[in-house]
Amino acid sequence: MKSRISLLRSKWRALWGKRRLDQEFSDELAAHLEMLTAEFQAKGMGAADAARAARLRLGYEESLKETNRDQRGWPLAESILQDVRYTLRAWRRNPAFALAAIATLALGIGANSSVFTFLTTIGFRTHGGPGDGTFAQLYPQRLVAAPNGAWEATGDRGLSYEEFAAFRQARSLRALNVWSGWRPAFGDGDTSSEPTRVEMVSYDALEVMGVRQPLLGRWFTREECEPGAAGNLLLVTEHVWRTLFGSDKALVGRTLRMEGHTFSVIGVLPDSFTGSAMGPVDFVAPVSFQRTLSNAPGWTHDQYVLEATGLLRPGASREQLHEELNAIARQFDRTNPRESMDVLVTNGAIWQRPFLRSKLVVVLPMLQGAMVLVLLIACSNVASLLLSRAAVRQREVAVRLSLGAGRGRLLRQLLTESLLLSACAGLCSLWLAVRLPPLLSVIIPSRTRLIVASEFHLDPAVLGYTAAAALLAGLLAGLAPAFEALRLDLSSSLKGTGSVWSGRRRFRGWLVSVQVAASLTLLLGSGLLLRAVESVRAVGSQFRPETLLVTDLWLGGAAGRDPALTAEKAERVRRRAAELPGAQFVSLTDSLPMRSGRWRKVVLPGGALRSGEARLTDAAYFPAMGLALQRGRVFTQAELARTSTEVWPVVLAQHAAQSFFPAADPLGRRVEVDLGGERVKAEVIGVVASTGPIPNESPNVLYLPVSLARERAFLLTRFSGDELALRRTLQRMRMEFDPGLVRGTQPLSLVYEDLLSSLKPVAGVVAAISVLAMVLAMVGIYGVLAFAVSQRTRELGIRLALGARSGEVSALMMKAGLKPVLAGLVVGLPVAAGVVKLLSRFTAAMGVGAWDGRLYAMVLLVLLGSAALSMLLPSIRAGRVDPLRALREE
Repeated sequence: MKSRISLLRSKWRALWGKRRLDQEFSDELAAHLEMLTAEFQAKGMGAADAARAARLRLGYEESLKETNRDQRGWPLAESILQDVRYTLRAWRRNPAFALAAIATLALGIGANSSVFTFLTTIGFRTHGGPGDGTFAQLYPQRLVAAPNGAWEATGDRGLSYEEFAAFRQARSLRALNVWSGWRPAFGDGDTSSEPTRVEMVSYDALEVMGVRQPLLGRWFTREECEPGAAGNLLLVTEHVWRTLFGSDKALVGRTLRMEGHTFSVIGVLPDSFTGSAMGPVDFVAPVSFQRTLSNAPGWTHDQYVLEATGLLRPGASREQLHEELNAIARQFDRTNPRESMDVLVTNGAIWQRPFLRSKLVVVLPMLQGAMVLVLLIACSNVASLLLSRAAVRQREVAVRLSLGAGRGRLLRQLLTESLLLSACAGLCSLWLAVRLPPLLSVIIPSRTRLIVASEFHLDPAVLGYTAAAALLAGLLAGLAPAFEALRLDLSSSLKGTGSVWSGRRRFRGWLVSVQVAASLTLLLGSGLLLRAVESVRAVGSQFRPETLLVTDLWLGGAAGRDPALTAEKAERVRRRAAELPGAQFVSLTDSLPMRSGRWRKVVLPGGALRSGEARLTDAAYFPAMGLALQRGRVFTQAELARTSTEVWPVVLAQHAAQSFFPAADPLGRRVEVDLGGERVKAEVIGVVASTGPIPNESPNVLYLPVSLARERAFLLTRFSGDELALRRTLQRMRMEFDPGLVRGTQPLSLVYEDLLSSLKPVAGVVAAISVLAMVLAMVGIYGVLAFAVSQRTRELGIRLALGARSGEVSALMMKAGLKPVLAGLVVGLPVAAGVVKLLSRFTAAMGVGAWDGRLYAMVLLVLLGSAALSMLLPSIRAGRVDPLRALREE
């Protein structure tokens, strides 16, 4: 082992100390030669004869030196170093070529590395906890008993405090934290549309979030977080302490008021507390304040609003914790035999969050595929540059081959140049790999985006991926041009009569076609996404959201278990809002269009199963949302006042009526609707107009009385006049009712903008990538045609000398450049159509299908126009060639 290490060391020294070792070997040879000469002189030879005999005995000096170099060093490594030095010297002579190639490849490699950094950050890294690998995030899933006896998952649910108390006894847990959000206005009478973010947390929150201690003051005691405590304590986060309170250390010990509640400030938390699974936080209160907020004695088991994170004990696994928590959850099945839960346990990675997984599984592969196409275009561009460089070096390559250089040796030298280009581009792309991912994070909802914005950094996985992308790019860009450079006629190349353009025109055309096809695919995909954004905006505009205010009502707690009390509380709020000046229609509903996405099973007469969107509303909902009555009637006040009945009234949207009863009158027909484990019977009393296609929602909408709502409702107020005054009045209503009943008010337009905020960035990012790809492709087209003009100067000069007009020569070059562009469109169109077909599965719910003639026509025109524009300058230059000068130079 030691001998091998010594051998490696000696070879490494030989690689970098060649001159020194050559000198040492020369000195050694001179000493041997001197010794042999003296020996022959001692035998009676003359000085000249002795020196000659010594040289014959020793051997040819240069041959010995070459043998010594081969034995002591790495011939392959030395030849590669020679190629690297030769490449660097060539770049020094032509820096524009090197900079253009490196910049092009850096864009392609950097774009791919950026997306990979983004994927690894949100997919595999833990976002929260102390960073020791013990962090666990809990996602309880609601399970409902189906008619066939199996359990069906119906979505996320929260934990009750009673369930939290049971879960923290799990043996695999070292600590367990739960929290619940509250969005009050800060200060009495505050009517701000941006509520304060308060999180009510349990005692273990500080340990679970990886924070040792507050910046100032103290943390809650365990007793202060127990259900019986008052909970009127508050910690301020660092950014609020600095911005709102001017870093005043005297804040600790003072009192603050929020919506009529008085809190004692006991400390200031560092900003690291907010960069966790809870998202951004302004103030932190103990979870015991939930009792005061809910004003319900049974809040510990009636309110399922808590989210949870924890830390594992040493040696415990998340799989083990999952089994323990689900075993504990079975204890609560006795209270409601038709409902249960499955507690998912993750490491906090964003990819594993159930409410994001369905979106990211579509978006992220889309982004990675777009980046691969950008890399392909970049490689095609650089391959075109290398072909141009090979044309300049055609005579040099021919001379080398004539002098006996092997084609394999020349191929290695040419590949070394392309790999060195990609290596330099890879180093430059590392900067992009860190800078671009925060920009890509706009596709993540804002709450989660703040968590990961500062967590993008280089790690071995990113470095390895960048190295692999650089190697692949170097081979893609350099392999074909290297082979093409060696396919030449030695005789004509040495004479200088060979035509590079005529010999390699087809290959250059292929490169252009590849770039055009990739650009076409990206532009059609981004166009489809942009159309989807406009479709969603158009759907939202049909509800006139700018004149509709949405007030969030929380009907949970004891009221949620008492239907009569729930209905009475909601009706009191509705009547109070209807009295406000400027209110035209005031309605209660359990969900908002474009914000619910709750598909329900519908059983038709005869047992046929359908799916639909069940929405709980009142009679005022339809005029408030602009849905005209088509047939029958809407709910009466008596029907809305019921809290239980054997058969409920139901109003169908026109699309649902045509789908459920295509050849029959729907009025008077009875259906059964599954409302999250509770199946209700209903009789159709009316049909209203359908809305446009709504993302992630079924067009088959059924409207049932809002008295079926149990936990949450929305107050919709259609108004005219001063929006700000009405919103302030609705905000002040929060003081008139039970604490926590009225949560906040905002225009429906802001609700829809929040929905678009998760779609617009995706379309914007893909559109930006598409524009980048198109620009790279147009630059490549310009380069190919400009090179063609330079290589055909003699031919063009002859044409002009024989009487061809300048416009005809320009048209000839324009036609030559358009051929590969048209070929790329013809070949790329079926591929792009297939990609658009796949994307349409994502956009179909938004009313945008795969076959949009206007989109295809617009993209084709943009590509053809851009290609023609990029070919304009070389074509004009071709028509202005001076015949005499061209022939004289040739």
